[in-house]
Amino acid sequence: LTLNVKLGKWPVADDEGIVQTRYRHPLWRGLRVDYPTARRKYTFSPFSYPPAVVVTHVAPDSPAQQAGLKEGAFISQINGQAVQTPGSFYQEAQKVNNSPVTLLYLDGPKLILPPSKQ
Repeated sequence: LTLNVKLGKWPVADDEGIVQTRYRHPLWRGLRVDYPTARRKYTFSPFSYPPAVVVTHVAPDSPAQQAGLKEGAFISQINGQAVQTPGSFYQEAQKVNNSPVTLLYLDGPKLILPPSKQ
């Protein structure tokens, strides 16, 4: 018997349920993303997860906060490239040097994220 399955993180009830010694990716322009399956407070239903990443942290006074990005936002594209995992998000983010970036929310609106101040 062969089964095809889609793996994801089992959602924890709150951030206190997450045990990690360090973040896999550093903050990028003041934001951090994760799988939409990682935290129950961001999920739509227990069996349906969006094709996007979820913003789990926005640093104060960062380009992300100044652009109006909020924790819990689902991002489906960065500069027109689909992102469904944190790895794909940060891979696309690394391609952008010191120029504005267009993020597409899962529900359609776009957000222009300015570069970090050096």
